[in-house]
Amino acid sequence: MLLEEIFPETFLQMVTAVINPKGVTQGRFSRVEEYLLFCFAGDAGVQGGDDDLLNPVNVSPRPRWKGLLRSGTNARRADRKNMFYPVLVDKKAGAVVGTGEPLPFEQQPQIGKKVDGYEAAWPIRTDGSLGHWGVGHQTLRKLISKGYVSLGRFDPKRNTYGITYLSQQLQQEIESGKLEIIDFDEIKNVVDVVYAESAARKIKTVWHRSLHDAGAYGTDIVSKIVGQSRVFSFPKSLYAVRDTIACLTREKKDALILDFFAGSGTTLHAVNLLNDLDGGNRRCIMVTNNEVSEEDAKEITKQGCFPGQKQWNSNGICQAVTWPRSKYTILGKRDDGSELEGEYLTSKPVEKDKQRKVQQIGFTSIDDLKIAARKKQLVALIDGIPQSEVKKDSAFVVSEKHPASILFDDSQADAWLEALEDQEHITDFYIIS
Repeated sequence: MLLEEIFPETFLQMVTAVINPKGVTQGRFSRVEEYLLFCFAGDAGVQGGDDDLLNPVNVSPRPRWKGLLRSGTNARRADRKNMFYPVLVDKKAGAVVGTGEPLPFEQQPQIGKKVDGYEAAWPIRTDGSLGHWGVGHQTLRKLISKGYVSLGRFDPKRNTYGITYLSQQLQQEIESGKLEIIDFDEIKNVVDVVYAESAARKIKTVWHRSLHDAGAYGTDIVSKIVGQSRVFSFPKSLYAVRDTIACLTREKKDALILDFFAGSGTTLHAVNLLNDLDGGNRRCIMVTNNEVSEEDAKEITKQGCFPGQKQWNSNGICQAVTWPRSKYTILGKRDDGSELEGEYLTSKPVEKDKQRKVQQIGFTSIDDLKIAARKKQLVALIDGIPQSEVKKDSAFVVSEKHPASILFDDSQADAWLEALEDQEHITDFYIIS
């Protein structure tokens, strides 16, 4: 009512946001929500993105292409001898144009020498040793013909190129229509694919995102940054504020954001995070006093301190919370030189080494598991593989949805490894032998 009276010329709209999934019980229903009031002046509006903040969404409108160079365990040349071959590169066009034949294991590659008139990229690992590619040369040729292989930068340290391709899973998503080819670069011979549902989705008036939890991503974040628990009452979630600003300034990357009641400084923090994510140059002005909380005021008054004195001022919201948070998050470290711990949760892909576990099951054999029911009994003992994935003739189980895989018949190890090539989410492996 106040907003309608003060800003009669604006368009008002309210958003209901889930900020406390655990809920606060006050005798009856358990409250989980808060309300965001928007006043749109002039032609101001909302700019949609790939997330409507209510329904499930892909973390990125574009899929992550898989690196062609095999990494992790079993990534040496000797592990997959037929996967060691030259990839032909048209340096001028910036394109992958073909492959050579696998090089016999006893032969060494002539690094830097052209093959069939083209630059040759060899599978050389980060430590300079010889590795192997993630797919065979004939398979890669088919992928190249479809525009599913992309040339990256030349790495002078390894003396080879970075190459990526659309994995088998992504190829299946193209066939099913989940991924859509929106463009084809004829010079680079590579497609541009996006998730079909990612085109500017209208943002809803109910927001339900786990990152909007004010406890985990508001109170806890501020406490970790400042180095003191419960230093500020009820700070907003960093990601809720980021999403609020994003839906209003997604296409205004030089916007100026004013927060005239800065509190713990979440707005500036969110603006900086958004700028880092999309390369923006938004600026933020924050206004705050240096009010001391009622509880702190009573405590330091007992110590003989009064408003205006140094100790009193140092307990004020600006000096104790807003300014330190802003300074530390911009610099990435505190005044004592200690670095801020933790990571931001974003849509940016980051490569990390992932620990994997391989375990032999020696108390049974494939001969004991000829009946599907026995395989299911065995799988029931393993976390990460549901019994529904086991079929009568299964030599192994590899699922796109589950974090574990099992090899029943070790004579099918090569086929098992082939099926595992694009399943980066699997961390636990069981082998009956």
